[in-house]
Amino acid sequence: MAAGSLKGRLLVSIVAAMVATTLLGGWLTYFLFRDRLQQGVEHALLDKMRFLQAACVQRGRRVAFAMTEDAWLRIQGADDPEYFQFRFAGGKTILRSRTLQGEDLPMVGAGSAVPFFADVTLPGDVRGRCLGLTFIPQDREGQADPVEVHLSLAHPMTRVETALRDLRHLLVQVGLLSTGAVVLAALVVVRRRLEPLRELERQIETRPLGENGGHRFHLQDAPRELHPVVQRLNAMMARVEGALERERQFAANAAHELRNPLAGMRARIELILSRDRSSEDYRGALQELLDAELRMQQAVEQLLLLARLESPATAGPVEEIVLHEFLRRCWKPHYDAAESRGLRVQWQCNAAKTPFRTSPALLELVLNNLFGNAATYTPAGGRVCVRAAIGMEGDLELAVANTNPGLTQEELPGLFRRFFRAPESEGNGGDGAVHMGIGLGLCRRILDTLGGDISLHLEQDMFYVEVSVPAATIAMRARE
Repeated sequence: MAAGSLKGRLLVSIVAAMVATTLLGGWLTYFLFRDRLQQGVEHALLDKMRFLQAACVQRGRRVAFAMTEDAWLRIQGADDPEYFQFRFAGGKTILRSRTLQGEDLPMVGAGSAVPFFADVTLPGDVRGRCLGLTFIPQDREGQADPVEVHLSLAHPMTRVETALRDLRHLLVQVGLLSTGAVVLAALVVVRRRLEPLRELERQIETRPLGENGGHRFHLQDAPRELHPVVQRLNAMMARVEGALERERQFAANAAHELRNPLAGMRARIELILSRDRSSEDYRGALQELLDAELRMQQAVEQLLLLARLESPATAGPVEEIVLHEFLRRCWKPHYDAAESRGLRVQWQCNAAKTPFRTSPALLELVLNNLFGNAATYTPAGGRVCVRAAIGMEGDLELAVANTNPGLTQEELPGLFRRFFRAPESEGNGGDGAVHMGIGLGLCRRILDTLGGDISLHLEQDMFYVEVSVPAATIAMRARE
């Protein structure tokens, strides 16, 4: 059993607690039992003291006894003798028991009329309990001055010590047996109670990492303390699966988007190298390749951004912007494309000078995609309308509308899917670039990060993209 294992620690703790409890219980039992035995001896001494005290009488200046020592010896056991000694207050012995063999008992409680107990050593080096007091015998004649007599009465503690020794042995045996029984019971109980942990360990070892099969950890009849652990493990596994799925999706997206441009670039290079060409031809071909590389770089950057937004992330610093300046700045990169295609652009910004707090970096990405789509897919000579306003709750309400390039109502939901392009939009856009088909999906994910929303609809001959963005507080939403 591993010393650092939970099972080992539980067993050690249980055994240590049991040993400590057994020692404490044995110690209390022993001392309580010893006190009770000692109290029994003292109670017997008090009874015999009253008997001896009643047998001692005063006759004139003499002290006599109403009972002979032989009678005294007959009322006690031969194998459990008792010792007594009568003395005057000055210490002169009046009578002592033959069991003393001529020795003296200590004058315990000399001068005290209250019984006093003490431990003494009796003849034969035997430990005993002694009772002593000073009293005035009954004067049968009533003519002499009272005489003080001291009585010492002792009883050997041999039987008590034997009983205590037997009790110690019994307590040790019971303690060893009970500790052994507790260890065996603890082994069984701990093994059964730790079964949910072993089952969880088996599930962790056999659970294939990264499989998106919906498998989760589950413990039947697990204690409630393990429920948060299982829930957190399942949440962690879900996040790991989500991260791996996003990684696979990113690889698939990158391969999907880069395959065709790379094939086109290779075909173009092979065509150029197929025969000798003029410097102008080579220059034009290199410019085409450079344009294709720039589009690929843009595709990779958008894919990386989309991958980052798929995991919990910060929305960037919150700053205050002036809407009309911000909107014009975002439109500027698309101005030439719109002019070359004869697009009419209308601006309806009644909150043009209203400050607005948001993440400028993410909002600029949304506007860049919306303006780029409008400049690219609006039919030549068509119309583009940009509306911006601050709503009643302080949210930014933005709409980018352009002449419908031929979309139908049934095709609108598909515009948010990655790599989707409507049949009318297949191939090159109005700017001659091959568009990826992830712009609106990227906008939705960014707005989800910002806590906003995006919707599409058709109205007469116009295609509308409407966006709402909350101000000030950026609500980060982690994908489940």
